[in-house]
Amino acid sequence: MAIIKPNNNTISAITALPAAITTGKVLQVVQDTHGTEISTSSPGGAEVDSGVSASITPSSSSNKILVIGSVQVQENKSGSNTLYWRTKIKADSSTIYDGQSAEIVSNDTGEFGLRTTVQVLHSANSTSQITYTLKVKNDDGGATAMVINRNGSPASITLMEIAG
Repeated sequence: MAIIKPNNNTISAITALPAAITTGKVLQVVQDTHGTEISTSSPGGAEVDSGVSASITPSSSSNKILVIGSVQVQENKSGSNTLYWRTKIKADSSTIYDGQSAEIVSNDTGEFGLRTTVQVLHSANSTSQITYTLKVKNDDGGATAMVINRNGSPASITLMEIAG
């Protein structure tokens, strides 16, 4: 068996990272899930609540918030149809993520859905409470019937404060 000696040191001479390193640590985690089905017929361009939001208060203005959101969207029409939609994440009233338009092409029973998961690292620059909300935006030109969280497939949002 080979013995590896990094920089010609013995294993006992190699130390772990200094305890004083404070960046990159996860300081707190907050999560919300919502499994109740939301049926809506929203006009083109409308934002629809996914049912999830979570609040976090950063302990330092130099820390960042990692936001992970996941939602399933399905067209709520029978027959062959196409639904265009996008995921949005808001920090209070400001949009911090506006995804690209996704397309769902459904079959005759209207049974195709699409789950999307997004991650955003937000520089909050604040020590005040921030509420993050996961939204779905109708990118179709007109009113579209859609279902969020169909068949108990929950939407979720997770917030992690990362030491900066």
